[in-house]
Amino acid sequence: MNIVIIVSGTFGDIVPHVALAKGLKAAGHDVTLAGGKNFKEFVEGHGITFFGTSSDYETVMKSEKGREILRKKGDITPRRMRSHILPPKFNEFVDAWIVSQWADLIIGHHMIVGLLDIAQALDVPLILSTVMPILTPTHEFPSVPMRPALFGRLYNRLSHALYRFMQVSTFEQRINHWRRQVLCLPPRPLFREIFTREFHDLNGRVIPILYHYSPTVLPRPGDWPDSSYISGRLILKDAEPWEPPIDLLEFLEVGPPPLYIGFGSMTLWDPEHVMDMICEALSITGLRAIIAKGWGGINLENNDNLYCLSYAPHEWLFTKVCAVIHHGGSGTTDAGLRAGLPTMVCPFFMDQPFWAERVKSLGVGPRPVPQEKLTVSSLVKGMRELTENKDMIKKAQALGETMKNEPDGVRLAVEWIEKQYPVGHSRQAKVLNDTIRIESQRDSVS
Repeated sequence: MNIVIIVSGTFGDIVPHVALAKGLKAAGHDVTLAGGKNFKEFVEGHGITFFGTSSDYETVMKSEKGREILRKKGDITPRRMRSHILPPKFNEFVDAWIVSQWADLIIGHHMIVGLLDIAQALDVPLILSTVMPILTPTHEFPSVPMRPALFGRLYNRLSHALYRFMQVSTFEQRINHWRRQVLCLPPRPLFREIFTREFHDLNGRVIPILYHYSPTVLPRPGDWPDSSYISGRLILKDAEPWEPPIDLLEFLEVGPPPLYIGFGSMTLWDPEHVMDMICEALSITGLRAIIAKGWGGINLENNDNLYCLSYAPHEWLFTKVCAVIHHGGSGTTDAGLRAGLPTMVCPFFMDQPFWAERVKSLGVGPRPVPQEKLTVSSLVKGMRELTENKDMIKKAQALGETMKNEPDGVRLAVEWIEKQYPVGHSRQAKVLNDTIRIESQRDSVS
């Protein structure tokens, strides 16, 4: 099959989809991955055909507007989504429409708006892909972007409907404009699936959803339909063995294992102030740390107790540290827990508070501290708990062993995708079969 994978978001969104693309390619499929142009070198370095889109979350995150969104925890309202999120989504829609023209199957990241409509216009099957348990409603936990509340199963279920309503309020009018002007399709019926258990295409067929997070960290809800599948984490293996810098190896050798501190693709509102707090907390606790630069504007001078890191694969780095403090992105959270490390999460927005609560509820991390509430005192308390709470350390190690024994998520995902749409399925074959059928009918009439 000709498979197009369309991704929107940050590096953490790209990485698992590159792993999936490599798995599908190894299974004999032609795969194109579409994502932000700034990921071109990374994707092609893994041997995957790349289509650059206008998705550029790095520029957005580093802008004044992006920092303001994160400072306010990204509270999700239709008004804020329309003003901050909707404009760039139109360009992503056009890019997705272009790259999907010859696809036999579209695998679309949940953040791409209008995929249902593009798949309908092209008569191509669609699978939605996400690391967040965000698309399928359940009574067992609230919708990921919604604030958790202690109102039980009814609130949990209604929170999913509320989030869908907010999405419709934000995007439906623009999507119907695209359907008329770009796709030459009639408008969608408004609010058609706010309370449904499954996603459907515009012809009423169920859309399969691939969730690629660890079922050990978040078990499958009992009320999910069969169309929602958890493959486990899609772990990417480096195209070439990674060689650590000499000065990083020297730093690791001169003292006990350090903490890892990093905020990934999140941009700090006041990087200098946050770094001052971290350095003071390290001084008080006497601990060492590796601090990842990420997109946050972090830049510190290295010394015997602190190393400022440009890049290192988590699978290597997290075997060298004693605990992790980070923003709660799904990839970093999974990597830290899989390495058996106690984890402190300082969430910014979206799914990060959700994973932060999961870490705490599993007993493998202290109470999360939102990034805008970080203080020297909260950092010192968290650092000491991470390194001195023996029960927490044991639980983290046990959880890590269980996660390491999970089946290969890429293999399971590829097998599941091929079951949804067998290898023989192809759009070109469908066109050929339709042509043969029409010619046969014409011959019988003549």
